[in-house]
Amino acid sequence: MSLFRISGPGLCGDGFPGKTPASEPETEGLIKYLHSILERTKVYISFHSFSQLLMYPWGYTGTPVANDQRLGEIAKRAAERLKSLYGIKYRTGPIATTIYRAAGTSLDYVHDAGVKYPFVFELRDVGVHGFALPKELIVPTAHETFEAVKVILEEAQKDG
Repeated sequence: MSLFRISGPGLCGDGFPGKTPASEPETEGLIKYLHSILERTKVYISFHSFSQLLMYPWGYTGTPVANDQRLGEIAKRAAERLKSLYGIKYRTGPIATTIYRAAGTSLDYVHDAGVKYPFVFELRDVGVHGFALPKELIVPTAHETFEAVKVILEEAQKDG
């Protein structure tokens, strides 16, 4: 049995995982770049939409990472700061237990490679507009997200 299966309409489907791990040029390029900066990288942040979530590893299992408690503290502080601007609430937690199990995430990859503080934002909203956020919400979303990012960077810096 293969670890990978083709979903969607074949090779062009948005669920296509690649022929083998890291076989696609975009993935190869990202891995190459990440390894070139890995020694000096403490924080990795990925931005997605939508669902108003701030998550951290693991995605592939419900087993907590070694620094789960600290990542949870940072995520909660960041979400609180984010909420302070416009009252928008974000749920926080590990990917697998906050949204669903997701194998092959960049967060899991970088954390396993040694990045201590990996996070992913699922930005506004909760399904009303989905991926087509109205233009008047883009700047407020950027402002509140920037406040949360500052918390993540401040907390990582505190830890040395």
